[in-house]
Amino acid sequence: MTEQRSAMGRLAGDGKWPAFAGVGLGLFGHLLAIAAVLGLALWMGGGDADADLDSGGRFAVMYGMLCLYVVMQVLLVFGISIVSEFGGRSWSRGVFAGWYLGWALTIGGVVALFNSVP
Repeated sequence: MTEQRSAMGRLAGDGKWPAFAGVGLGLFGHLLAIAAVLGLALWMGGGDADADLDSGGRFAVMYGMLCLYVVMQVLLVFGISIVSEFGGRSWSRGVFAGWYLGWALTIGGVVALFNSVP
């Protein structure tokens, strides 16, 4: 192995496959964050359309979802920084591209959801 390779040897590559894998990893991180937030909403009783939540209950569900989403994004950024540090240039580009694409899809989904509500 050359000195230019990182400590994780196998991950360090400059081909297109590490970049694609990085994009998949970034998107998977966003998917996990959204799944965790939706799971929390269902667990707190906010997922049922017939749920009888007062304003404090709705606030508790939304506040819990927001806090969990922020924590999940911080963990995702921490994981991205680790992969980009040890994974090589292609992994770094791919993971950041996946992270940005995940944000675009999340924001687009939220905008589409709010536009579809009468």
